[in-house]
Amino acid sequence: MNGIDQLAHCSPLKYIHPGEKLLMTISTLLMVISLNSVILSGLVLFFMTYLLLVKGRVRGSFYLAIMGIPLGFILLAGLTIAISLGAEPAAYLYYLEFGTIRLGVTPLSLSQSGMVMVKSLAAISCLYFLALTTPMTQLIYIFRKMKLPPVFIDLMTVIYSYIFLLFQTASEIYVAQLSRGGYRGFRGTMKSLAMLCSNLLLKSLKASEDAYNCLASRGFDGHFEVIEETYQLKKINLLAIALWNVFLLLLVYTGRYFTCLQIL
Repeated sequence: MNGIDQLAHCSPLKYIHPGEKLLMTISTLLMVISLNSVILSGLVLFFMTYLLLVKGRVRGSFYLAIMGIPLGFILLAGLTIAISLGAEPAAYLYYLEFGTIRLGVTPLSLSQSGMVMVKSLAAISCLYFLALTTPMTQLIYIFRKMKLPPVFIDLMTVIYSYIFLLFQTASEIYVAQLSRGGYRGFRGTMKSLAMLCSNLLLKSLKASEDAYNCLASRGFDGHFEVIEETYQLKKINLLAIALWNVFLLLLVYTGRYFTCLQIL
């Protein structure tokens, strides 16, 4: 069990209906993506972080660590957007010339860059809220209630369970290689890594074959039948989600309304 899955199983928000958490995540995510507002995205980022750290009791160091994973890609994308090419010198805040090529930053490019980065962080915080508070078993429960194809759900269940088996097998092979002097120097590292990948493939195929034989011996007919927990929707939570979305809409459109009045 990895850190994210372990936190989801131990989260105090685990006992909330998974449909409510999924609705909260999807609705807020759609708001962030569809409405171009830095204030809205910043508020969503703050609120989701508050829910995870205070209500979900996620360690701040762990949250910063997982937020740092996509941060490099976001900064790179923001830097690419911030650099403008070919504008007039008067339009730049700062620029460099390389012959006939002019590179620099303009107020518009900086605004677009900041918008993209804040929206990306807000969207990621929404997805982390769902991932850190909702175990995969609860998501599978929701998918069954949504009447998704059973083949899709069964494949997702098997793939999810085998991810941990794959990581555990890879870790055991890696430790065994280290104990035998592997990963010494560049050439030794490449050789050990190649052996790890080949052994991991063979062990994975053997484990999948053993698992299928076990299922077949127990009358497996191509569909998993599991005992599901029962959850109860709470009207107060649904009302809170609705009010949250209305508040976000009012925040954006009220701000645009006052901006138009100032322009007039």
